Amino acid sequence: MSEPQTHQQRFESMGATRLRILLHIGGLSGTLTNDAVIWLAEKEDAERLRSEASQDEQITTARSAKTAAWIAAIAAIVAAIVAIIAAVIACLSWAFPRH
Repeated sequence: MSEPQTHQQRFESMGATRLRILLHIGGLSGTLTNDAVIWLAEKEDAERLRSEASQDEQITTARSAKTAAWIAAIAAIVAAIVAIIAAVIACLSWAFPRH
């Protein structure tokens, strides 16, 4: 049980890139090769999960920004309508003053 842990520690110290190179050139023994492939697969799965989580967070942020942009656009339209109404009222009160 402690031997695979020792292999994992060696793999960690080598790093994924160096380990891939050793696998590619056949620089590992049979048992070590199998453990290395499993270790690399686990590392790639973990990286994929981190990447997916990051993408999910980016999508959520983009949706929030889109919603905020729509709210700001609607508020600008309402403000423009209110300004037009105020201008019309001002013109009418100037054209038809109450005495």
